[in-house]
Amino acid sequence: STYRPNCSAGDRLRLWRPVNTRVAMDSQGRPIPLSPQDLDKIGGVALNSLQESTQRSYGAGLYCFAMLLMRFCDFKEIPDIQRAPVESLVIQSFVTMLAGIYRANTISNYVAAVRAWHIIHGVPWNIGGPEMDAVVKGAKAMAPSLSIKAKRVPMRIEHIVQMRPHFSDTSPLDIAVFACLTSAFWATARLGELTV
Repeated sequence: STYRPNCSAGDRLRLWRPVNTRVAMDSQGRPIPLSPQDLDKIGGVALNSLQESTQRSYGAGLYCFAMLLMRFCDFKEIPDIQRAPVESLVIQSFVTMLAGIYRANTISNYVAAVRAWHIIHGVPWNIGGPEMDAVVKGAKAMAPSLSIKAKRVPMRIEHIVQMRPHFSDTSPLDIAVFACLTSAFWATARLGELTV
């Protein structure tokens, strides 16, 4: 579709456009003197509310939505104009298609991606309510058991004490690694917050 050009995941939220996009009208349907460029700037600024990594992740979710549900819509001959704003039943169907295959967090991310896509392009998002909550909760219960990591034994002071003799007081690398280890432990930080 011309609405979904081939592009990187990080560019999909911006470049993939719904047929129904932001219009320069007030709530009573009266025109507001804004150019198409002004309207595009609104979406661009809204897109900047998301970090680049989130844009890429959401781009992957949007791709999944397009490949599964948009193809379904193509098969059922549902016109592009009826695909956005997306109906609650369509999103529920999307979640249902992913249930039992993907982790609940992945499914939630994919739904958030479609929501962000709507918001960036000024398309109303009227999804929610008890039905949607029940479908998402059901998908979480159906998450594949392999996607749920078993709890690990926590790091304890005894472990650090046992490791200490293996670090050299004269090696800058050993000193840095041990400092990182103890800082992460006592600050209860993720290692990614302390390492490059």
